[in-house]
Amino acid sequence: MTKKRFISYIIYGLIALAVFVLPGLFRLLTDWYWFQEIGFQNIFTIILGAKILLGFVVGIVSFLVIYGSLWLAGRLVKSKPIIIRFGEGVQAGIGGAKELDLGKYINKFGLAISLILGFFTGLVGAGAWETVLQYLNATPFGALDPIFSRDISFYFFDLPFTQFLVGLGFWLLIASLIGAAASYALRGSLSFRASGYPQPDKGILKSLFIEKRAKIHLSILIALLFLLTAFKIYAIKIPSLLYSSTGPFTGASFTDVNAILPFLKILIIAAVITALLIIVNIFKTNNRLIVMALGFYIAVSIIGGWVYPTVLQKFVVLPNELVKETPFIEHNIAATRQAFGLDKIEERNLTGEAILTIKDINNNRSTIKNIRLWDREPLLDTFGQLQEIRTYYDFVSIDNDRYFLDGDYRQVLLSPRELNVTSLPQRNFINERLTFTHGFGLTLSPVNEVTPEGLPVLFLKDLPPVSSIESLSISRPEIYYGE
Repeated sequence: MTKKRFISYIIYGLIALAVFVLPGLFRLLTDWYWFQEIGFQNIFTIILGAKILLGFVVGIVSFLVIYGSLWLAGRLVKSKPIIIRFGEGVQAGIGGAKELDLGKYINKFGLAISLILGFFTGLVGAGAWETVLQYLNATPFGALDPIFSRDISFYFFDLPFTQFLVGLGFWLLIASLIGAAASYALRGSLSFRASGYPQPDKGILKSLFIEKRAKIHLSILIALLFLLTAFKIYAIKIPSLLYSSTGPFTGASFTDVNAILPFLKILIIAAVITALLIIVNIFKTNNRLIVMALGFYIAVSIIGGWVYPTVLQKFVVLPNELVKETPFIEHNIAATRQAFGLDKIEERNLTGEAILTIKDINNNRSTIKNIRLWDREPLLDTFGQLQEIRTYYDFVSIDNDRYFLDGDYRQVLLSPRELNVTSLPQRNFINERLTFTHGFGLTLSPVNEVTPEGLPVLFLKDLPPVSSIESLSISRPEIYYGE
């Protein structure tokens, strides 16, 4: 390598660094200062550490699996080099040689491809940091689903993690299979060759030729794909029936439980049988058993996965849908009530015929004092007219809250003064990213007080926020928002 070429490589590397690496580093540094400013730097370091570790592990494993398959393919057919011979009048190959062995270059190319695929797979894997951390810190919910009797936490923590692992497994097996098949094809161990005699209008028939060692390697990879498919059906597709939308609601319906669930169990067996037939085919001289295995799996998938559920839904469920779906609708309603805590509500019958006395009022003085007089929508408009103060601030919504103010438990209405970047006087990088970065303060009013002018009494108001209540103050008026 000449000095000039070496310098050009350095320049290209620096350009690539500036284009692809530096923006990410600046973004990372900005995030670090941000988390440090709001006192959550430990969260930043945990997330960053999880991304780096997960990306590194996934990238290394991906590289080893993909390159290992390519390396094995090269070792198994090493006796068949790829030779290119240069004829008369053709410029000689590297170093003036009359023939060139591409085998070693294919190995180097395979190494480079494996590194690239491993790197990008690691980047994708790093993006699953939240799924992995949730799985490692899973907490049981203490409630079981009515179909499979699994703790509800399984569907929040275990299932997404399993989906991530299975997806990674499929990608690695498919990439390894394609890479190995390409390697064997380039080395002549996998090809279509003439078979039989020429036939009219058809020419010479061709059949697939595959060397014994290559056949073993590729068959094992295909069998692993079907075994992983069986595991995916068991660990992902069956639990995911609880997310089904085939019925009139979200969740497992009559057809899911009585048609699709049995079919998926049969499909697991079909996938395992297909994998076994592919392994048995290794010891056969032809490849008919592979074709039969694939045809068997496809037939089971079509009949059980589409035909039978469709017939059951149309001729059994739809004519009497309410009766068939009632148990599953009850599951849906019960789960919804439990999720929102509505199952803990105590129901009582109130006649409404009680006579209100002064004693009742005195015993419920706190309630009486907090009867709300203001309606949210008109009050939101009033807050906007009185307290937005700057054109780039908006009151978007009003919320109810309760605080102990000067010894009394008071109900209040409050609204944060949020930043509206579309209303900035000049929208540019400096204003949007450095100067106007957050909303500021809030307006807070008691629900039951009115000024002589008919306006709300403001306990918190103005810029910077000012409080008219001694026990009420704001130490951090910044209001951050995310895009």
